[in-house]
Amino acid sequence: MGITYNITEDYLYQQGKETRNREIIVKMLKDKILSTEKIAEILDVTVDYVEQVAKELKK
Repeated sequence: MGITYNITEDYLYQQGKETRNREIIVKMLKDKILSTEKIAEILDVTVDYVEQVAKELKK
């Protein structure tokens, strides 16, 4: 009987995914081509999260 492991549920995988999403959001916000709503839709994150990243960029 083998061990089954779902990598997508792993904490470090999730942390890496969040870090990468943030990097992509920053690049998209700097390009100023897409709205925060569209960025959130593309990356499957909340609009609030995109707005939070945008707010941090302005600091």
